[in-house]
Amino acid sequence: MAFVLRTSWFEKGESVFYMYSFDRGPTYEEDRSPRAVEVWTKIAGVKSVRTYEIIHGSGPRFQVIVELENLAALDRAFEDKEFMEARALFLTMVENFSSKVFRERRQ
Repeated sequence: MAFVLRTSWFEKGESVFYMYSFDRGPTYEEDRSPRAVEVWTKIAGVKSVRTYEIIHGSGPRFQVIVELENLAALDRAFEDKEFMEARALFLTMVENFSSKVFRERRQ
């Protein structure tokens, strides 16, 4: 079971979240893998990056949740050459990668 602490629950406004999950593959190397926090914080418009290790029966699963100011910030990330190179390397080392984008409105 994972617990999520929300520090911005009472703020007004809107946030966009990009969430992805993965399992470490057989070629995963801790020292070569791009660090989510280091990669994402270089992108303008990123508010926070949260990483989780979820323990379950078949082994750990990892989840990263990136909070962005808007969808344009996510677009900037996927247009950034350095980001895309880090992402390509990362995807060669993981299995069962899945991602989704969702929006939260606070009133």
